Amino acid sequence: MTSDAPNSEAAADADPESGVHLRLFPVHTVLFPGMPLPLHIFEDRYKLMIGECVRDELPFGVVLIRQGSEVGGPARVHPIGTVARIEQVEKLDDGRMNILALGEHRFRIAEIVQEEPYMSARVSFLPQLVSDLDEDELLDLSGAVGRAFVAYDRLTALVDRDWEVQADLPHDAADIAYLVASVMPLSPREKQALLAQDSVDTLLRTERNALTQRSFHHRAVLAARRRVEEREEEHGDMPAPSHLN
Repeated sequence: MTSDAPNSEAAADADPESGVHLRLFPVHTVLFPGMPLPLHIFEDRYKLMIGECVRDELPFGVVLIRQGSEVGGPARVHPIGTVARIEQVEKLDDGRMNILALGEHRFRIAEIVQEEPYMSARVSFLPQLVSDLDEDELLDLSGAVGRAFVAYDRLTALVDRDWEVQADLPHDAADIAYLVASVMPLSPREKQALLAQDSVDTLLRTERNALTQRSFHHRAVLAARRRVEEREEEHGDMPAPSHLN
């Protein structure tokens, strides 16, 4: 199972009593461990922050905004976020950057220690996801979620032609859970609730139920489309409504 424990680099400036100091990037997106996050960096404060992270090869924390905006003054954020490691950097004019970050492990904010020019905090790292199931039971549950996701993924591609089908699914239960949570079209608040979940069993069961419901909806949409297409084939295109002056 993928560990949420910090690596030595991320915890390099850790103090046993005060926790780890981490720069924060508040956004309206939830980042899950193991998932990619492309970002366009254009605000001066974040050009400074990301520039420091690139220079010193340090990660930063991604947190969902609870109240406020990504642009402008300080925002209120949810207490649980994900450490992001910068994988790729494209430098543009005026110090702007396109970066690709990868989620590593979850953390909880202990204290906001700085809000200007950018937000930073003392954080504590959260442990890896736990399970009350034995190995075979967890394998069965994660396999069921994986199959439900594949079915949902293919149905979504039929409903939405712009949808990109996932090429491969991971084998680890936590990795499957985080992939499904990341890809599914849930609200940021719903995704934040999944990120805050410590039990992989609960996470997988929640996703299995959501996938079943959404697949049922997709099948209903496709059935309705087929009925419309059959009527059109039988009767031809319906005439446009006339307008009386």
